[in-house]
Amino acid sequence: MGKAVQTKEQQLIYLRQRTKLLAQVVEAIDAETARQSDLENVLKMLNDLKIKVQRFHDDWDESLC
Repeated sequence: MGKAVQTKEQQLIYLRQRTKLLAQVVEAIDAETARQSDLENVLKMLNDLKIKVQRFHDDWDESLC
């Protein structure tokens, strides 16, 4: 997932892939053995995803001008 995404379609594919990965990470967390670092990892993934969504949002907004 290191390539730059330029089109809206590529951006949506990227977001779908990232949300699937996030869901897999959350599903893999076991309540009996989970540690704070596991939740910190999920939080970091969420924050990274939020930043990416904001960038895509800004790109889409600019394309309307």
